[in-house]
Amino acid sequence: MSPQTTETDPEISRPWPRTDTMTSKLLRPDEDKNYLLVPGILSIAALAIQVATNTNYGMFTDELYYIACGNHLQFGYVDHPAIAPLLTRISMLVGKSLVALRFFPALAGSLTVLLTALITYELGGSRFAAVLSSSTILFGMAFWIVFGMMGVNAFDVFFVTLSIYFFMKAIESDSINYWIAFGLSAGIGLNSKLTMLSYGFGLLVGLACTSKRRLFLSRNIWTGGLIATVMFVPFLVWQIANDWPTLEFIRNVSSGKNLVVSPSMFLSQLALGLNLFTFPLWSGGLVYLFVQRGSTTKRVLAIASAVFLLSLLVTHSKFYYALPGMPLLLSAGSTAFSEWTASAGRTWIRPAYVALLSILAGIMLPFGIPILSIETVGAYAQKLGGTESIRTERNEATGIPQYYADRFGCRELVQSIASVYQSLPDSDRQECGILGAHYSDAGAVDYFGEEFGLPEAVSRHNSYWLWGPKQYTGKIMIVVQSPGVNLHSQFRTFELKSTYRYSYGEGENRVRRIFLCRDSKEPLPQLWSKLKTFD
Repeated sequence: MSPQTTETDPEISRPWPRTDTMTSKLLRPDEDKNYLLVPGILSIAALAIQVATNTNYGMFTDELYYIACGNHLQFGYVDHPAIAPLLTRISMLVGKSLVALRFFPALAGSLTVLLTALITYELGGSRFAAVLSSSTILFGMAFWIVFGMMGVNAFDVFFVTLSIYFFMKAIESDSINYWIAFGLSAGIGLNSKLTMLSYGFGLLVGLACTSKRRLFLSRNIWTGGLIATVMFVPFLVWQIANDWPTLEFIRNVSSGKNLVVSPSMFLSQLALGLNLFTFPLWSGGLVYLFVQRGSTTKRVLAIASAVFLLSLLVTHSKFYYALPGMPLLLSAGSTAFSEWTASAGRTWIRPAYVALLSILAGIMLPFGIPILSIETVGAYAQKLGGTESIRTERNEATGIPQYYADRFGCRELVQSIASVYQSLPDSDRQECGILGAHYSDAGAVDYFGEEFGLPEAVSRHNSYWLWGPKQYTGKIMIVVQSPGVNLHSQFRTFELKSTYRYSYGEGENRVRRIFLCRDSKEPLPQLWSKLKTFD
């Protein structure tokens, strides 16, 4: 009798054959034709649910900013790279609709569900592990939030996850094709958000600390790295040409805008955002990757994940910055859980655990998907203890989540601005500009203003500042600002014309004061450098 064949590479740890209790027979995932069936259905369902519900509330203030950025296409912006504005511009070509605007982030979420199952496959997980891991993306409200509106975070999660998948394929085979795919996905990821820099550094540390360091002698890995670098160069050139505004932005938000959270608060917010009952999966997944004997690939990923999370803890980052690294850890944890519950005496734990995940996901669902009226969400939040536990910025709205509160009132604000503008004589309107203290004010005017006959707005805030004061001289300006901001003091005469309060949420950032100002103390183009605010 000939000896049984085994895996020839001891560093590729797949304990085949394995028993899948769902089929009651020995299966390798690559022999299981239905392996991706349920994850595929979940992926389609995620897209359908997002499309069906993400128009229930209005446009988020940051989305108005991305639309403005999309109208000023560049290789970079003060607070983010270029992918989100580019996709926003494409969306707006279809029409001014929330369905069009939010389709690409919804698609990114749908594909992330499927990618999570594919990563589980690469880890050697059973079909149950693939179903569980892909389901965890749907069980976490944080994923629904980022994939439910246009912004950098949706594409950050997707492209980092895609890069991890191709990295796993590449380091196991050292195939030039997989390294090229990794370079392309990492390059797009770098142009989505800068998370790929820290996670990529973690991958390099993981390679350097294991026997996989031999891959540094292969030109294939350098090919992938070169592709990613070349794709990142336009953003770096833009940064140099504009005096590194993103570094200034990062310093400012770290020291003034963001809440400084302790490591325990960071982890508790992350656990809450991902569904508390998934904590054993993603934390255990990190341990699982570390302890797997004979699998250098898993150890590389464990080190990369640890370096990534540690960098976020040290820098007191917002909890949702960790989301790009979570699909891998959820896949690893699901694989470990599947193996642990595979024996006959433990199979009952599977449905019980999924039931717990589902119940908590149902309780938290209104905070991830806008299925209730905004008033009901506020009351519901208070019954569950309020929103303080998930705050990430100093001036966030209270009472209801900020990411919901900021979806109401922008058009009404523009209507209040328009009433001031329309009250002016024709001669004043011809020279009058609109200056917003925050990019959301200017973004709202630029998006809704055509309806009310308003001119384009300018702002001192982030990329709006780089776009300059346009044709305005400062002779007459409508200035929109929140309490504590004194832009009107830059003019010789000013008059408070109106005070607007956003409909939902508490706090000073919910109030806008609308001034009619005349004769800036310096011509607006000269004054502009003093108004810069990057945060």
